[in-house]
Amino acid sequence: MERPVERPTKRLVAIFRDPLHTFLLLAVVVGGYLVVVVPYFGGTDEPAHFYRSYQISTGQFVPEKIAGSDFSGFCAPKDLVSDVERYKASYLKHLEALAGVELPTLPSARQRRCSSKADAPETFSTFGSPVPYAPQVLAILAAREVGAGAGGMLLAGRIALLAAYVTIVAFAIRRAPRARWALVATALIPVAVFQSASSLSPDAFTTAVALLVVSSALRALDPPAGATPRHLVVEAALLSALLGVCKPAYVVVAGCYLLPLLGSRERRAKLWGLAPAAAVGVVVTLVWNEIVGGVWRTDATLFGARPDPPARKHDLFTAPWHFVADAARTVPDQFWDWLKGLWGVGPSVTNWPGAVIVVAVVL
Repeated sequence: MERPVERPTKRLVAIFRDPLHTFLLLAVVVGGYLVVVVPYFGGTDEPAHFYRSYQISTGQFVPEKIAGSDFSGFCAPKDLVSDVERYKASYLKHLEALAGVELPTLPSARQRRCSSKADAPETFSTFGSPVPYAPQVLAILAAREVGAGAGGMLLAGRIALLAAYVTIVAFAIRRAPRARWALVATALIPVAVFQSASSLSPDAFTTAVALLVVSSALRALDPPAGATPRHLVVEAALLSALLGVCKPAYVVVAGCYLLPLLGSRERRAKLWGLAPAAAVGVVVTLVWNEIVGGVWRTDATLFGARPDPPARKHDLFTAPWHFVADAARTVPDQFWDWLKGLWGVGPSVTNWPGAVIVVAVVL
């Protein structure tokens, strides 16, 4: 007796019943589409992320400082800058066509001078640790070695970052003992997919590592057969450190490792090491920022603000309640903008109606 032929629709439904297969299909299809469709250097802060990735690929792991100025960035080869500027000009025309108006351009760093006349200064802000740039850097390095121009290097970086994001998140979903659909939903938030496919942003790699930390914490909550407390603690320490060196604010996600300690006394006795393991990330990020804290340049000056870091640090340690109060006031003021940013990305990408964003967040 012949076996009945399985219908394509039935196979498709079977794919969407599995969280891992659902993520892989949607992330690869949508992410791959964005890689080739979003205009070059049209991603979120993509020119700055490109220069930062290119700089790291040359062996310079921290931004350059120019004496006598507040410049912090990269003295890039002028032919590379010219290549990038052509793409940026084309993208600006695209935005102007969408908006129907002529858009202003940001102030340039060209008034500064690099030590070599063959270089031109390019500034970038708050793009710290080189670790979450690893996929982009390796791809740009390979593309540069074969003589690719700015467009070719950018495309290689986009593909590499998307591949890294999909691989890490898929691994996190596969090994999570529970809440797999929650991991899928988080990983497929539009801004996360957009960043992983068309921005060269370190946030994509950081988000993937954060989801891996959550998955790891869930494994500690429901340890699989053969996973000893020592294995779980070592894994927690390594992943916390990795998250801490990616981006400081995300290290709070390592607090998920404290969840297993809320259970029985017997489990706390076995897994007490998860607490210091989670603290490893905090220590790593504090040490790293203390070492390079004077190098990074924030984007505050673009908005006319010139903060005093020593004064802010003093206020934070001596009167932390002011920071808490300011943070609390920020939530109602910015909450809707945060939600729109997660789901809307921007008018040139996915400018969803408000009702769609509300439904998506609830789901």
